[in-house]
Amino acid sequence: MCVLGICSLHPELGVTATDHDEAHVKRAMVQASAEVIALATADKLRTVSPWFVAPLADVTHLVTDADDDFTADYARAGVSVVHA
Repeated sequence: MCVLGICSLHPELGVTATDHDEAHVKRAMVQASAEVIALATADKLRTVSPWFVAPLADVTHLVTDADDDFTADYARAGVSVVHA
């Protein structure tokens, strides 16, 4: 299991990062994990950064302060959403 601080999480494009090296490390963490917990504030959702990390299908849980309306796309995609 890995816990990732998320730069950007888009319902269609998945997890992306603002830094090339950070994206490389996070990609390795995701690939080595059976479960991925994404930590993202509402302002990080539905956004895209330049460097690809992983498809949304690799994210198993999302912990966020965003409301249900803003996280519905993630829940429909099979991500377990926890509102914090």
